[in-house]
Amino acid sequence: MKHKILILAGVLAIGPLCSAAPLAFQDHNCFLEFPATWRMVNPLPSRALTAASSPDGHKTISLVAVNVRQADLPNAQRQMNDGIKKAFTAAGLQIVESQTMLAGISFHTLYSKTLNGGSAVSYTALEGHELYYLQVSSGMGDARSDAEVQSIIGSFRLLGAANTSSANATSNRISFRVGYIFGQALVLVLIGAAVLWLFRKLSSSTSDQPGPMPQPATSIQNVEAPGGQGAVQQDIGITQCPMCQKPIPAELQAGAKTCPACGADLTRWLRPRRSTVPPPLPIVSSPSSFPKQAASYSFFAPFVSIAIAVIVQPQVRGERLAMMLLGALQMLLIISGLILGVAALMATKRHGRAGIFGMAMAGTCINGLLVLAMLIAIPGLMKAIERAKALQKQKTEQRQ
Repeated sequence: MKHKILILAGVLAIGPLCSAAPLAFQDHNCFLEFPATWRMVNPLPSRALTAASSPDGHKTISLVAVNVRQADLPNAQRQMNDGIKKAFTAAGLQIVESQTMLAGISFHTLYSKTLNGGSAVSYTALEGHELYYLQVSSGMGDARSDAEVQSIIGSFRLLGAANTSSANATSNRISFRVGYIFGQALVLVLIGAAVLWLFRKLSSSTSDQPGPMPQPATSIQNVEAPGGQGAVQQDIGITQCPMCQKPIPAELQAGAKTCPACGADLTRWLRPRRSTVPPPLPIVSSPSSFPKQAASYSFFAPFVSIAIAVIVQPQVRGERLAMMLLGALQMLLIISGLILGVAALMATKRHGRAGIFGMAMAGTCINGLLVLAMLIAIPGLMKAIERAKALQKQKTEQRQ
């Protein structure tokens, strides 16, 4: 759309333009009247609704109307004016800009004095979804002070109220736009959640370790060694006397040092093994997963924000509410990503750097740069808002 407007503006600003008799254009909601003595230009310039020239051929006037898509409304008139300026500048002409009221509509006017003593004037205005462009060229004097030319230009008017609805009314309803935005955002959130879930699964599968094996049952008894020299592990498996081969009663097997039948010393067959009993294993609680989740969020948040800017924002360009919601969502993602990235970096002192430090550092750096860029852009944004308010106020005053 931008290139078409620029090419069209350049062709009409340089080429000869003109039309004759009262003409109404229902499709573009406009009307223009020429004197009966003026001749229609044939063939018409590209995209021109009508064009006519004076009987002597020194003056020409043309009318162009372009239906602008909803997404192109904010920039359509500016692109048209830029194309006209570029054409005049390429021809070596100086440009004077002003505002002119025609039928209650504020037209942006571009005036230039030609090298042969004539003049060229362009009038552009955006009403609803229609971009209007009136081009006047005069081979003699200033067209702005020519009574006949101004009479023709002054005959321009709209046939009815400007149509502010889009060609597809359903797609331009605020509810549809808001639902579309949140639908796109929901898809992005689901994709991000799936990526985080997969990342957590992969990281948890590599960090799992087998638990302690159960201790097998033994026939070992811990007894205190004499002299306080520590614990001693002692075998208790003697069930009969090696000397008299008589069985030892079960109730005496645990602590018998002599055979109750023959009095033989049984301690020489009991071989004590001195060793320190290992302390019980401490109960270690599982580490918190918050640092890893925060690091992952910090890393992926700026990419989700960029995806919203690339995929979703072009679909709602021109919708003020939708653009504000998307901008707020992007800022929330970036700022929260920066905060969680810093929190994850601080948590590495307690939980270690494995699986946390790399993503947290990358996310913190990326989000920090984006926040810095936003802070730098704030003064320019404020100036742009002030200029837009001043221009809107000027247009309102001119209409009144």
